[in-house]
Amino acid sequence: MNELINRTAVIQSLAELALEYIDMVGMNKDDVHDALMEAYAKVVGNCIERVKSQPAVAKSIVRCGECENAMDIGQAYLICPMIDGCVKKDFYCAHGERKKDGN
Repeated sequence: MNELINRTAVIQSLAELALEYIDMVGMNKDDVHDALMEAYAKVVGNCIERVKSQPAVAKSIVRCGECENAMDIGQAYLICPMIDGCVKKDFYCAHGERKKDGN
């Protein structure tokens, strides 16, 4: 199943990780340790660039309350013919299409 993530939050988290590695340089007075910490920071920097280069989701999420497929019967739930069942207004699925008239 595809999951949506917050790209900005992931990049921020990776940047913080890279800074942690950089902060460890010089702590042990060991050249091998320092080289490893710098290499780890560089790898994390490369991960940030990979995350930045990933395409955004082409289709925005449409909640069932905004979907043209859902039928409001005046109850707590909507009827959805796409999944042949009842759904809450804040539910969503892969079949969602925003109502054309906005109502």
